[in-house]
Amino acid sequence: MTHNEWDSLLELWNTPSHQAKCETNKRNRSMLKVHHRTGSRSFVSARHEMRDKETEEEPNRIEFYLAIYYKEGNGWSCSEAEDKYNLMKEMQSEQVAEGEISLTSDQIVDCVLGTKSGYVKGLGYGPKPTTSGSSSMRNAELQKTLRKTQEDASRVERELKDQIEAQ
Repeated sequence: MTHNEWDSLLELWNTPSHQAKCETNKRNRSMLKVHHRTGSRSFVSARHEMRDKETEEEPNRIEFYLAIYYKEGNGWSCSEAEDKYNLMKEMQSEQVAEGEISLTSDQIVDCVLGTKSGYVKGLGYGPKPTTSGSSSMRNAELQKTLRKTQEDASRVERELKDQIEAQ
């Protein structure tokens, strides 16, 4: 950096408008409830670095949440981050235990963190990533199973009604 560039920066930093902007930003940062541990690196970049080397698959949003708010040896960035993660894992395990058609990790994270137009919590700004071909196939498979189960339930219900009427 040249001496002139440094002087220009000092001049900028000392202007009242820049100092007011800095104070506003400082105040906004202090209102954050949950602080991530990725530093200045974007969520997209951090998630890309975490992808599986063999399959090139990025971690799901629950795994990514753990990675950016928890650090081995230091623990959670704050108790609220830990509470939200535990709620996500609880929702995930409840569905498996009860045999329900499970929500995707994206749906669970959206449910716990909430949604905001144009911003995907835990991923940053931009559109939600599209589902992969394999998850689309899985969704179609689940829809087919659901339809079959509903048809079977309707058939059993009709048979029971017929038996009751026959008595």
